[in-house]
Parts: sequence; C-alpha cells; structure tokens
Amino acid sequence: MDSSANFFREEAFELLTTLEGNLLDLSKNPGNKDLLNDVFRALHTLKGSGSMFGFVELADFVHNIEGIFDRVRKGELALEEDLINLTLEARDLMKVLLNPDKKVSAGSRKKLARLTEAFARLVAQAVPVKTGASSTKADDRSKSEPETNRESPPTEKDKGSEAFNIKFYPHPEYFASGNNPLLIISELASMGSITVKPVFDAIPDLFSIDPERCFMAWELVLITDHDLNAIRDVFLFVEDLCNLSIEKCQVHPAPVNSDTPAGFEQLPLSGASAASVNASSSNSRNFDFNAEQAVVSGIKVDAAKLERLISLLGELVTIQSRINQAAETRGDSELIAIAQELDALTGELRDNALKLSMLPIDSIFHRLQVYGESEAAACKRQVRFKFNGGDTELDKGVLSRLYEPLTSLIGLGISCGHALPDKQTAGGKDSPREISISAWHSSGNVCVSVENDDGYVYQAEEISNEIHRIQKIIEELRGSLEPKLIAGRNSGFVIKLPLNLAIIEGLMIRLADRLFVFPLSLVEECIELTRADRSRHYNKDVVMVRGQIVPFISLRKKFEVSGDPPEVQQVVIINQNGRRVGFAVDQVVGEYQTVIKSWGKFCSHTPGVTGATILGDGTIALIADLPVLIEEEKNSNALEGDL
Repeated sequence: MDSSANFFREEAFELLTTLEGNLLDLSKNPGNKDLLNDVFRALHTLKGSGSMFGFVELADFVHNIEGIFDRVRKGELALEEDLINLTLEARDLMKVLLNPDKKVSAGSRKKLARLTEAFARLVAQAVPVKTGASSTKADDRSKSEPETNRESPPTEKDKGSEAFNIKFYPHPEYFASGNNPLLIISELASMGSITVKPVFDAIPDLFSIDPERCFMAWELVLITDHDLNAIRDVFLFVEDLCNLSIEKCQVHPAPVNSDTPAGFEQLPLSGASAASVNASSSNSRNFDFNAEQAVVSGIKVDAAKLERLISLLGELVTIQSRINQAAETRGDSELIAIAQELDALTGELRDNALKLSMLPIDSIFHRLQVYGESEAAACKRQVRFKFNGGDTELDKGVLSRLYEPLTSLIGLGISCGHALPDKQTAGGKDSPREISISAWHSSGNVCVSVENDDGYVYQAEEISNEIHRIQKIIEELRGSLEPKLIAGRNSGFVIKLPLNLAIIEGLMIRLADRLFVFPLSLVEECIELTRADRSRHYNKDVVMVRGQIVPFISLRKKFEVSGDPPEVQQVVIINQNGRRVGFAVDQVVGEYQTVIKSWGKFCSHTPGVTGATILGDGTIALIADLPVLIEEEKNSNALEGDL
C-alpha cells in the first residue's frame, strides 16, 4: 500500500472514532443540527476520499448511508433511533473494510449485505418529513440527478448558502502521489454551485512538458450550504501536495442570459456527470475577496517524527544537566547564569514538545460508553454512565494502553457491583445504578477513577483475580491502582499514571558508588534510619512512622551491594496500592528529571530494573521498578509487617 493510502487509513480511523462519538451524542440530542452535520461530513469525507484512494467497497457502502443522512439533514426524512443504531453497527464494519491487506471474511460479507438491506428497508419504511414546496422541489430534482451530484442555480438567495473563493495550486509532484485533481473539483461540485477558472501560467512549451508533473492550477468559487470545515475536508489528504487558500467572499452575480455567456465553457469532469462545472473568465463575475481568511487550526504530524523529536529532547535535557554540573564545578558566575537561562528555555521547550504527544482522554470516553452499554445489556443491568474531565490530557502511548484496564474496571462495576439493601427494590432486584468515569491531573500525574454510586460495593473475593491482572497492566505503565473507599467499603478504583513515558520526574538515590532513580510520583516521604533505630526493632526491616509500623526493603541486600552501610541510612517510603512500603538506601541525592533510555533486549529481564538514564557527567543511573521489587519480596515472605 502506498503512503497516500496509509495516510488515508490513519485519518479514516480518526474519523470513525469521531463519528462514533457524534452518533452517541446525536442519540441523546436528536435535534442538534451541528451534530447531524458533523455525522454527514464524516460520512461524506469517508466516501469521497475512500473512492479517491482505491477503497471502492468502503466508498460504495458509505455512499448509501451518507445519502440517508443527507436527506435527514435536509429535512426530507425523520431521524430515527434505528438509523443511529444501524450506523453505529456499520461503523464497525467500515473499520474492517479499511484493511486492504486482510481478506474480508464471509461473516463480514454477510454483515455487509444485511446492513445494506437494513438501510434500504429503513428508508422504504421511513415517513418523509413534509416541508412544503421546497420538499417537492427537492424530490423532483432527485428523480433526474444523483443525490450527491446535484447542481442548483448559483444564487445568493438560497438560505444558508455562502460563497467561498478557493485557490487550488497542486505541486508539480502531485500526480506521483496517485491523486487526481479533477476528483477534488468533482467533489466540490457535488457540494453546491461551482465556477472554475483554470490557471495556465505555469504550463511550459510542448517540447519541455513532463506529462508526469502537474502544471495546472484552479481558482474556484463555490456557493454551498456546507461550512468551511466541510470544504477543507475535501482537501484533507492532499493539503501537503498543494498550495491551498479558502476564503469566504461576497458574490455579486452578473446578469445571466439563457445562452452561455462569453468566456464560459463546460469542463468535462470524471465522476461529475450530473454536475456542470463552469470555467469563467476573470470578468464573468465580480467577487469581493476582502473577507475573512480561512485559518488552518492544526496540522498532522507523523508519529515517527514526533517520537524522534521527543528522543532529541531527551538528549537536550541530558546535555543541559552536564552544562549545569560543569558550571557548578567551575564556580564561574557568568557560566552559571547562562546555564540557568538555558535551563529555563530547555524546560519550556520540553513542556511544549511533550504537549504535542498529549491527547484528551475524551477521545476514548465514547468507546468506553459503547462498551459499557453493550456489557450492561448483556448482563441485563440498568446502568447510567457519567463522564467527567474529558479535557484531561495524557501521553498518546499511555492513552492507547489505558483502554483495556478501563473496560475491565467498567465490566467489574457492572457484573460484580452489589447493591446495598437500601438500593434494592421490593422484589430484591437492584435499582438502576450509575458508574462514573472521571479524570484529573494531580501533582504531575493523571488520575482516572471508575466508581459505582454510593449504593453499590465490590466483594473482594469476586474481583481479586481480575484486579491482579489489571494491576499488572497499570504497573507496566509505571502507574498504580488503588481502591476507592467510602465508609470502609470499596466502591471503585483510581488509576494513577505518569503524564509521559519518555521523561519523568525522579528521586535519585545512592547505594555505595551506584545510582538509582525512583519515580517521584510514587514517593511519599523520606526518613532517617540509624543503627540505633534498627536495634530498637530487633534488627527487623521495619520502621515506626508516626505510630505506624512500615516494612522496608534493603536495596543493598536486594542488589547485592558489597561493603558496610553508612551509620545513617535513608528510608524512602512509597505508597503502593494504598499500602506504605519503604526502601532503605545509603543516601537520597535529590530530585532529578529523568530521560528514560531503552533497556535493550539483553537486559530486558533484569528483575527490579525498568530502564536507565544518562546523567550529566555521563554516569548511568538505573531506574528501579518498585512495584516488581515489592512483589518479589511478598512472594519470598521477606517483608515484615502488614502488606
């Protein structure tokens, strides 16, 4: 598959995610015209671009659904719940049709035929919405023209219509991408009335022309009831292959005679047989282009380029640490001042660069709702879902791996959450429940909770195995899973994760001449441990912290560090799943911004170590995997005290 088709697939999957969310919102608010237009626009883009990039089966399937939503949008059909449900089911099939390397299974073929028939039956049974003369006119027009390729007279008097001046200048290498500019113009023509002026300025003489390069350009005026985003969607997959300008404009139509005006001629366009596209001279109409300029709200960045940027940022942070260390060692006040300024700029660059890889958690909320409603229906439970903090952002890599544990926790909430007596009906059945999924930032971390309302609780014996599995996934992300207790009862769980997997805030510690880094998000406090303290507790690995016995692990023993420990050690206390555990170390060096380096296959199975970082002077510090170290000690019964 060529790069253009791959790019389309990536964009299409994002469109399908957006489509799913819009359909769910539309089911709750069927009168929202903006949502309806968003659904239509997504289908329209999938159909047009799918056909352009060779996904013909997908385009044909979506075309039928797009036509139905176009009629709903124009008030010709009523929006029914069955239509939304069928479209959600069709959305899953569209994902299958987007994979050209995998043969569509017989089951998917049957589903395709069934859904196609269901959509046709739905339209046949639907009651048209009567809209008077405008509806009759639309019906008459649809009999003679394909629905997506209608052309109406170019007049400003059409309600809701706006005029756009479009300058479309393909790059010379445009054809090499497999794209056809006439298909773009054809797609625009299907959206309303269009006037096209070809630009021949860049065409060389006949003997110099290269037929594999594009020398043509087009300036167009489109009068349509579509908005700016819908027009820009037509160019979604070729924006990097052309110079593009889209401006709103005011159209002052010249008198139109029955005969074709001078300077106009019909342009034959493939795929637009029903849409007449006019090529005009510059004086055929007077356009007022002194209007608002279309602004690009964002650009697409290849994931590999983003990963490379983050990697280079890590190198920059490491070099910055070396500069700071060198400045402090030399005691040069001017160099120290420069290092501090550079440190501030590096920090700002780091924060902004890391934001590029962040996505709002709202992007998976809709999928979670679909899963939850399906699971509730299978369990025959009445469940309402409430989502909070959808704008909370976290790393894209973390977000993609967070979906599985969240669905597992939602499933537990539905199937294993037991109602307290006051939440049961007279017949002993559970009353409708509410499951809340909330996200928020906390001290450089992201917290996500899945919680039943206060009338439902979990039974530990029913969920222990599944929670252990979920906990393993969260720990791989250097996070933690903690129960949420209300009045001593477990009503939900909180997942705590780092914002980014590449750069973390760490606490550096020393064991003899070795350096280690603890994730700072897990650290609660540090206390001193003297030999006298050990003697008072009969040399057992426990410390007393404000009247509470806290067990600790001696990292000297764990990592087999030779030599005697110092007279005064430090115990770093962390919170692991609501329980406090300490780690005895020789010295706490201080906080350190840690750039995580790949541990490599050779050392990937080293217990208790999850990676490494390079310090400013080139020294390597190992990143301790604290949850794994605790689990190993629990299994060997080496920890004293209550875990």
